[in-house]
Amino acid sequence: MRTYLTVLTTDDYAVGAVALWESLRKTRPQYEFVVVLTKNVSERCERALEKAGLATLRLDQHLQRAASSDAALRHWNNTFSKLLMFELVQYEKFVYLDSDMLVLCNLDHLFERPHMSAAVPDKLMPGRESWVQFCSGLMVVEPQAGTAAAIIQHVPAVESKMSSFSDQDLLHQHFPDWPSHPELELEQGYGIFPESLDRYVREFGYNLNFAAPDERTVAVVHFVGSRKPWAWSGLERALRLSKHALRGEPLARRMTGDYLRLLRSAREKLN
Repeated sequence: MRTYLTVLTTDDYAVGAVALWESLRKTRPQYEFVVVLTKNVSERCERALEKAGLATLRLDQHLQRAASSDAALRHWNNTFSKLLMFELVQYEKFVYLDSDMLVLCNLDHLFERPHMSAAVPDKLMPGRESWVQFCSGLMVVEPQAGTAAAIIQHVPAVESKMSSFSDQDLLHQHFPDWPSHPELELEQGYGIFPESLDRYVREFGYNLNFAAPDERTVAVVHFVGSRKPWAWSGLERALRLSKHALRGEPLARRMTGDYLRLLRSAREKLN
């Protein structure tokens, strides 16, 4: 069995999950989409997602690790619990998508890619040429029992290098030879950051030809950042759109505007 999925570790990302599904659904995917919920997601949020038409899968287990404070424990649960998706052995393969992504093209062909296929988005931008490791925002995964526990074993090694780290840092530690396997690297169009979109199209040969997509068509835009678009105030939304306009980034402005409208629709579905 195959599926698309995203993982929610808090209620805060629910509106993003609905928007993700709405954008994915417009591409007429062959496979279903499921929202995986960790133990910190409320039952109220679960009911709202299901009422909005999304399939959910509740995970009761959690990853054990001592934490020095309640805040550290919340960070641990919210940041790393998504690694439990590697244990979903009821699926032969899935395509994982972060819930802050906007899907623009059909992604069904990714199911033919090997385990841990992912992109290194934005590496053509100035100052990022040394980026070689994958972004965990979009991954092709073939789950296997025990994988999450094995990844967690890398915490001490990663913690010795950096005080603040994410699930992505643990994945890089677990798959250290990923950069030496070019067959696993997807085109950068699978997760371009909005502020880089115009430059990728203007200078690097990428396109928005959704009617006849090719390997250089931007398939996914990733709204990375600690403060997500669904949390922006009205002023923040206006400033973000104005910034793209002033910088001569019409494509970024257009995609951000489209995403904000999708979020507004998603929020209505959850209420």
